[in-house]
Amino acid sequence: MKKRRIALLLSLSMAAALFGCGNSAGQEAAGTESVQSKAVEENVKADGTAEKADPAFDPFEETVTLTSAMSVKTNVTYPEGDSDSDNIWTRAIREDLNIDLVLDWVSEEYTTKLNLAISTGDIPDVFTVNEEQFSQLIEADLIWDLNEVFDEYASDALKGLRESNEDVFSAAMRDGALYGIPELHYGYVSNPSVLWIRNDWKEELGLEDPETMDDVVEICLAFMEKCGASYGISVEQSLGYLYDLAPAWQAYPEIWIRDENGKVVYGSVQEEMKEALSAWHEWYEQGIIDADFATTDSTKVTQDAVTGQVGVQVYENWWGWSVGTDVVNNLGADAVFYAYEIPSATGEEVLATVTMPNMSYTVVSKKCKNPEAVIKVLNYYRQILVEARFDGSMSAEERRLYVEEGGLEHALPFRILNTDGDYDSHIAITEAIESGTAMETTSPYYDNYNDCITWLNEQDSSKLGLYLQRGDAQRSAYGVVSKLLESDRLLRDCLWGETPQSLLDYGSTLDDLLLEGFTKIIMGEESVDYFDTLVENWRQAGGDTVTAAMNELYGE
Repeated sequence: MKKRRIALLLSLSMAAALFGCGNSAGQEAAGTESVQSKAVEENVKADGTAEKADPAFDPFEETVTLTSAMSVKTNVTYPEGDSDSDNIWTRAIREDLNIDLVLDWVSEEYTTKLNLAISTGDIPDVFTVNEEQFSQLIEADLIWDLNEVFDEYASDALKGLRESNEDVFSAAMRDGALYGIPELHYGYVSNPSVLWIRNDWKEELGLEDPETMDDVVEICLAFMEKCGASYGISVEQSLGYLYDLAPAWQAYPEIWIRDENGKVVYGSVQEEMKEALSAWHEWYEQGIIDADFATTDSTKVTQDAVTGQVGVQVYENWWGWSVGTDVVNNLGADAVFYAYEIPSATGEEVLATVTMPNMSYTVVSKKCKNPEAVIKVLNYYRQILVEARFDGSMSAEERRLYVEEGGLEHALPFRILNTDGDYDSHIAITEAIESGTAMETTSPYYDNYNDCITWLNEQDSSKLGLYLQRGDAQRSAYGVVSKLLESDRLLRDCLWGETPQSLLDYGSTLDDLLLEGFTKIIMGEESVDYFDTLVENWRQAGGDTVTAAMNELYGE
């Protein structure tokens, strides 16, 4: 196993494994040069000449221990005998890098427990944090500036990822210091929500694909009148599904945008939102929106789709893995929902909103004696999960073990994702399906392709999620969003990294105020003109303060 994994990395020689760099003696202050960076050991080539060891992948001479913590991994199924602290990844890292990854704790209440740890300063060596925790750790001077160790120990692939995601990495910096490594995300293709419509009902009624919001209304009413739907489109008490639909009116709730003068403003309180609310009130009066939406949670909305009570829903790209699979299992393969672009309600171009594509930050405690070990683990993860899969050096069995089997790619407590992988996979799969040419089993996309073919040929519902996400060039989520990407129809949230303290202080209260008011307008308890009063209340309750802070950080 060791020789095989080393081959996956950089075809490192056996000499590199035997004569690796020495263990760091510890660092007393940020930027202190470690023993490993002071004296890089030399390996001996077969011809007797010397070559320097690669600091990105060379194992430590003495075992380095990294303590960490993580949330319960609900999407990981370990083989018998394995666990969070002992699995294929932890064993590989120990064997190939001589790094022992030890979990201080695992919790279902990760955020709460980590907040307590931060407040006491009792934090592990390496762990992941959200934006608010990231700022707290920097202010408390509890985490390393990783600039120096990144420059010296990051692999070429990891450095390339930083270059191609410079705007996201910049969000991890303060005054030139790199305080964390962004986990990143699955790319812009996975960001926007799409419109999902039940296909058997649509075909039975001979309805065309929706090109305008009026077409969506027509579909909703037809499903209610002729297919037995209890209401037209899924809405729940947070209004999240409607917010995702709002760009049809050029409204962009819950993100920060620029107005015509370049000022940063909150999308939820712009005039276009009033137009959307007016339309939604009409939908409520028509029964398109369920009368009980204000007390309906997402679980109830899902149940309604699964039992055939609704045939239109706005949702994220992974709809097929959650709602979609349950629908097919309960109602049959013909009841599959397909994805469509959110059409315009005004005749103007609809822009899909994208937020910063980052899930969390990997940070390193100043108590950690070997911060370079964290970079080495990220190098290793990136190399096996991404580079080795795509350069042909990973076998199908290795791909199954590290990537497919039980979701083990999620098993580590910290990682860095491939931002291009989902889009590239979608393009490769759809090109193969449309051409009718079977994909080679050696392709890194073969497993995904095979899932899609299995769904198409056998209607195996366990394969539906992947197909609806990326397997159809026109009617999958990625098929829809890729066209938005290619035509540059994206609107980026101005909040791209550091969050102003005033937004942390007031944000949830301000959003709750708007949610209550918007709900009243939709239900007719207040007129649409109440929106103007609501905006004024929002401004006085802290909205103006937050807007000023956002412009100070992100204004032109």
